[in-house]
Amino acid sequence: MDARLPALENFNHVLVRATLDGKAYWLDGTRTGDRGLDDLEIPNFHWGLPLAAKGATLVPVIPKPLDRPASNVDIRIDATAGVHAPAPIHVQSVFTGDAAVGLKLSLANYAPPELERGLRDYWRKQYDFVDVQSVSANYDPGTGAETLVMDGTAHMDWSRRNYETDGTGVGYRADFKRTPGPHDDAPYVTAFPLYTRTAETILLPYDGRGFTISNRADVDSTVAGVRYRRSAGLKGGTFTVETTRRSTVPEFPAADAPAAQQTLRDLAAAAVYVYMPSAYRLTPKDIEVEQARQLTTADDYITRGNDLMTAGDLDHAIADFDRAVALNPKSATALADRGQAFYYKRNFELARRDFDLADAADPRNAVTFRGRGMMALDQADMKGAIAAFTTSLEIDPNNTFALTQRARAYSVLDDYPHALADMETALRIQPDVTQGYAECASLYLEMHDKEKAADEAVKVITANPDLADAHFVSGTIYRMLERNADAFKAFSRSLELKPQPATYLNRARVRPVEDLAGQNADLDAALAMDPKFVPAYRERASLAVKAGDMEGAIAAYTAALDAKPGNADALLQRGLLYAKMGKPDLENADFVAARANVQNPVGLNNMCWVKATMGGDLQSALADCDASLAMEQSQSARSAALDSRGFVLLRLERYDEAIANFDDALKIMPTRYMSRYGRGIAHLRKGEREAGEADIAKVQASDPEAEKEYAKYGVTP
Repeated sequence: MDARLPALENFNHVLVRATLDGKAYWLDGTRTGDRGLDDLEIPNFHWGLPLAAKGATLVPVIPKPLDRPASNVDIRIDATAGVHAPAPIHVQSVFTGDAAVGLKLSLANYAPPELERGLRDYWRKQYDFVDVQSVSANYDPGTGAETLVMDGTAHMDWSRRNYETDGTGVGYRADFKRTPGPHDDAPYVTAFPLYTRTAETILLPYDGRGFTISNRADVDSTVAGVRYRRSAGLKGGTFTVETTRRSTVPEFPAADAPAAQQTLRDLAAAAVYVYMPSAYRLTPKDIEVEQARQLTTADDYITRGNDLMTAGDLDHAIADFDRAVALNPKSATALADRGQAFYYKRNFELARRDFDLADAADPRNAVTFRGRGMMALDQADMKGAIAAFTTSLEIDPNNTFALTQRARAYSVLDDYPHALADMETALRIQPDVTQGYAECASLYLEMHDKEKAADEAVKVITANPDLADAHFVSGTIYRMLERNADAFKAFSRSLELKPQPATYLNRARVRPVEDLAGQNADLDAALAMDPKFVPAYRERASLAVKAGDMEGAIAAYTAALDAKPGNADALLQRGLLYAKMGKPDLENADFVAARANVQNPVGLNNMCWVKATMGGDLQSALADCDASLAMEQSQSARSAALDSRGFVLLRLERYDEAIANFDDALKIMPTRYMSRYGRGIAHLRKGEREAGEADIAKVQASDPEAEKEYAKYGVTP
């Protein structure tokens, strides 16, 4: 205006400028809501012409940039029940300055019913994915702030396995192009003065484990006269993001427009997303919602089927894969996924059928080879498993499941360098899979490299400093290394981040032996969190046994059974204590009850092994092993049951039968050194010195822990 010819039509308002003690105050008779002189701000009229007798020249009437947000929005979504489950949402918007006054006056025109309806409509337009449940509006005359609050239920859109955060974008699809002509070099006006803030907090399921955020989330850029700032973070299960926009000048030069346009578009493209874990496990609420959802395409059924399979809901997963196959009979992925579901149900015949059908539909389907790899592992065919997983990884190189399973096969073959290479690759892809660091530490220990094993305890924390599970795994590694003081610190930090019964239990185990009060305090804390946490009762019983208090140990297991009736482990352990106390009737009653509550081959083998190692009823132990071996199970599980049966027969001094069982176990898994050591002892006791010494020497060279394990049970050559 100051460069144009004077014109009366450009002036349409009257202000009073009052100067008091050297400070200018601008008063506008048309305004409402101004509470005092100190609250007055310079109005944004750009130019004013003083009414003076002479010498009047245009005066800039431009406010300063705002020093606090005029609009503050805080959003909080509780998605801990699951990504697909309805999530409670709370939003609070606080307006100050002219925006607050204008909103107050606007809302004052409504009667209460219309106000309620109007506020609900406002929030629905702001957040169309929310079922609004309650709304309120409140004006504070002391601060001049108008506060709007909404509570409701959010239906978050994770359909692309990510969630775009709400109101946290920066920039926009700017268009600063002008038609060439007069004044095409004039400055561009900004929204001035402007200062807004939006913050969002999302509470994630599973303590945020496996969730990640956009790597371009943080922004601090001034463009086109506006400073955009955004910071985002994920700590434990809490995601937070805060975005501010603050105009710093009322206009910017035309020469800056081309670069500003591109920058603003680039910023707009960098939205903030929260990404689900690649192997997200549906929560019970998620399953409820997903099963109610109507699907139409094979791909939709495959996606939901995989989610249900990961959650362990195999029957519904298979039903979804059936529908996918019905819609697309040539879908190798649907067939292979269904094969995996049958594998997890231990129906190997149907699993093999589906893998063959998938292979016929597409000979290069990665899921098919992963399924065949798992089948080979179950059959103790480690070389076949490695070949299958290798082909799978040629097709899908970054699949962490295939990498970790191939590492498992390499480990069984004592090929620790290759196993470590696979585990480390998997951890580079998914550094938050904390258990992987413990597996690496175990591999280093197999290689007798304690220093590198300890490095894994540091690596897991470096990669996940705010994850309670990471500190728990670090403590577990230190405990493996018998560095109990370091383990105690790690478990304590894990408890600070997220108290868990298992963490209290493990901290109790690494306390000094004389710190009985601390051990019991940790066990009390674990049971306060979960009164049915049987391992804590078992640890309490162990402490009592060490103190010579057998009755106290019995009481601990009885308390466990009161909390969890029929628990086979508690019954078995109490039965063993009764055996040591010379109470055969009570011993037998507990063994019978434990046996009645175990109906799977692995559980039966565990009962057989515990009885055998504790010197319990060996005939009963033998019956448990026989029952386990009579059931269908994987070859690796069968090898374990044969090993247990061989150990029972060794204790019964039935050496020929023991050797035969150990032979069968080793045919399935040649690296089962416990079986080889047991066979060596049986040969020696039969007087077959050469065969016995050969077995024992091989074990001592390859796995000295087996010798220590046998000695712990009182069985020596």
